[in-house]
Amino acid sequence: MHHRNSERGFSLVETLIAMAILGTVLISILTLFVLGRKNVYSGKQMSQAVAVGTRVLEDLSPMTIQSVMTNFGFTDATALTTNGVGGVSYPNSAVVTTVGATTGYLGRWAQLVPTSVMTNGKVSLVAIPTDPTNAGAKWSTAQYMQIIVVVEWFETGRDRTAVFRTAKVQRGLE
Repeated sequence: MHHRNSERGFSLVETLIAMAILGTVLISILTLFVLGRKNVYSGKQMSQAVAVGTRVLEDLSPMTIQSVMTNFGFTDATALTTNGVGGVSYPNSAVVTTVGATTGYLGRWAQLVPTSVMTNGKVSLVAIPTDPTNAGAKWSTAQYMQIIVVVEWFETGRDRTAVFRTAKVQRGLE
């Protein structure tokens, strides 16, 4: 009877080691796919926010300080306070938002950020009338109006924002 020391095949230990290596590699690859999908989704959301912000700036572009006041209900009696929007404090400002808005510009902008597109999406308009030559100037006599448009939404466990800025100059006062 002839007995061989080397038999063909793999031992149990070799098989377990190979399975452990294969499992580690597959988990690493799967993680890359999950993270890649998350980044693509995040980029899509940011692109949507930029499109919304651009649309809002386009709507604001032809407006004068007076028409901004008319369209958003600002009057000389509108109080200027420190407002927190998107995690940033804006002193001496007034804010309007698309939350609950159904008409006018705010209603139109609210339709750009429905929950189906952006979770908890909203657009806020921060208006800051200023006049370097007259600290007590009212809305209607302010030489400049800084406008900050903040698009906010909730994405994968955190609040996200996109911020856009523009300014208006009171013609005839400069």
